[in-house]
Amino acid sequence: MKFILYDGHCTRCNRFASFIEKRVDQSELSLLPLASEEGIVLLKKCKLPENFQESVVFIEDNQAHINSSATLYCIISLKKWWRIAYVGFLIPLFIRDFIYMQIAKRRKKNVCEI
Repeated sequence: MKFILYDGHCTRCNRFASFIEKRVDQSELSLLPLASEEGIVLLKKCKLPENFQESVVFIEDNQAHINSSATLYCIISLKKWWRIAYVGFLIPLFIRDFIYMQIAKRRKKNVCEI
């Protein structure tokens, strides 16, 4: 089973989770908020802090992927033509994660405030 953990308090994260949920086979992948009981258990299994809120987390075979890698694996899990996202792995990790962090910073400042 694959899991996607996301920030359930963030509008942008919830939209991303809804986008994935509409397009994925629910028997293969489960979406959970990071702060949920199940999410905290999965974070602990993957040796991430239980209060981890920095990134979306993609978990497969008890291996956690975070930041840009998690996002790419989420998109790839949609199958069909979405698998073209594998091309994203050609971009060096430090560049992908830099871009991811820039988006995440704006997410926290703009979108998540109520």
